[in-house]
Amino acid sequence: MTIFEDTMYWTDWNTKTVSSANKLTGKGFGSIHENFHFPMDIHAYHPARQPNYKDHCPRDREGRRGGCSHLCLPNKQSRRCGCPIGLTLKEDGRTCNSAPDELILVARRKDIRLRQLNTKKTLSYGDVDMIIPLDNLKHAVALDWSSETDTIFWTDVERSTINKAHLNGSYQQKIIRSNLVGPAGLALDWLTNKLYWTDQITYRIEAATTNGKMRTLLIWENLEKPRDIVVNPVDGLMFWTDWGKQAMIECAHMDGKNRKVLVSTNIKWPNGLAIDYEQQKLYFVDGGTKVLENINFDGSGRKVLIDGLSHPFGLDVSGSRVYWTDWDTKSVSSADKMTGRDITTIIANTSDLMDIKVFHRSRRRVRNACDSGNGGCSHLCLLNPTSYTCACPVGITIQADGHTCSSGPSSYIIFAHRIDIRQISLDFHHLVDVVLPLPPISNAVALDVDLKTGEIYWTDTMEDIIMSSTPDGDNVRRIVYESIDNPDGLVVDSVGRMVYWADAGRHTIEVVTLDGKHRHLIAWKDLESPRGLALDYEAGFLFWTDWGHYRKIERADMDGENRQRI
Repeated sequence: MTIFEDTMYWTDWNTKTVSSANKLTGKGFGSIHENFHFPMDIHAYHPARQPNYKDHCPRDREGRRGGCSHLCLPNKQSRRCGCPIGLTLKEDGRTCNSAPDELILVARRKDIRLRQLNTKKTLSYGDVDMIIPLDNLKHAVALDWSSETDTIFWTDVERSTINKAHLNGSYQQKIIRSNLVGPAGLALDWLTNKLYWTDQITYRIEAATTNGKMRTLLIWENLEKPRDIVVNPVDGLMFWTDWGKQAMIECAHMDGKNRKVLVSTNIKWPNGLAIDYEQQKLYFVDGGTKVLENINFDGSGRKVLIDGLSHPFGLDVSGSRVYWTDWDTKSVSSADKMTGRDITTIIANTSDLMDIKVFHRSRRRVRNACDSGNGGCSHLCLLNPTSYTCACPVGITIQADGHTCSSGPSSYIIFAHRIDIRQISLDFHHLVDVVLPLPPISNAVALDVDLKTGEIYWTDTMEDIIMSSTPDGDNVRRIVYESIDNPDGLVVDSVGRMVYWADAGRHTIEVVTLDGKHRHLIAWKDLESPRGLALDYEAGFLFWTDWGHYRKIERADMDGENRQRI
């Protein structure tokens, strides 16, 4: 509704109209516009509707409204400076801190929200949540953060991604988006800037740099349903929970070695984990036994702090308090970390609560073995309790020096996967496919490799193009992009330095030099839908399949002569 002079105007969903009437008597009622589909808000704009008043927030010499660094909030007599949620006002009453000091971060399925910790290091009902403006969240579960860059990291189990963004929601990006199915747990090694995560569907624990590169596989055997994970880079340890038939909490060095079971009895659905660096304790909650417990890093000293919980899920420890989320009570609570007493409900009546983390700026920084020259490692430097281990991206082996990774697998399988091209190294007994870092692909169908250079050639039937690239994504080239329609088949002649392709749309088989400069028609008569190609270079034969009405396999010399059906 809006008012201008003596008339009021309003929208009506039922009548799908904009109507008006006298604002004092209600007379003169009538529709001024009809046939609107769900008309919403309405305003009248006129200078008389916005009279001039004294500005309580004039700009100062530095151009700041009311002298405030961020928000100037006028009141009846003067003004008050305010700060965005997460920032606090300094003693001058005008300037906000440039970055937050302590925050609660909560994943709530379709959003991630933050809340300021008050001076008592607790939260209260009077505090306000701020939903971080992030795009396309489907099911956020696990969280972690970096105070050096004011960055949050999270997993989305419905989109099967690991993501990051600034605390204010800017610079959002997917950093892991392939070969990921159920990323349930996430942890940041803030000393060497690496992410660790669990995948409860592929039964793996992996790590990568915080930009998603140099992804490596750490643990893949005897995992049933790995859930949460935390890392202790100061001591080179990582801990994780497993929801399998034999539920347990395990520990290993951060290079994946020296694996050990810490808890395997009186445990059912171990959910969140948290590390108390001050007391050197590992905290955990169990949604099945409904308890919050802690143990020493070696598994000894097990102690129940709180029992009778409903369904605890996320967990963190900060200062003197322990914080957790609960699915059944739809709440966030905290308690004294030493005694389990002084339980306080922080957030109530809030569904879909997942992980919880306390953001602060006091994470311990210590010199570590990876500080100097990445430990001499060509790729990944992973911490352990006494030193470090050099590791390689999935599918690549470490050389005899223990520091240098090979340039690529010595033998492998490569295949097109529509929107990407993947490689499976045969140098390992555990076969894992790796998405190659190639430019965006719409519909990769056929591919082959130049055996001399290792370059990959592929067809994209949506873009109608033949492309090539080195496996690392450098030196990307367009080979054929004109007069081509649905290139379904492709084979590389590594000796003669040419590439053959079958064009189902043009009903042809053609050949071109690897630089794309010299193109030649091999076969065109009686071709309906040519598809697969193969070369026998020693015999000089080219073979192809035809998916036409009369399906067939044919052969010809590599120059197209002596064609015959076989």
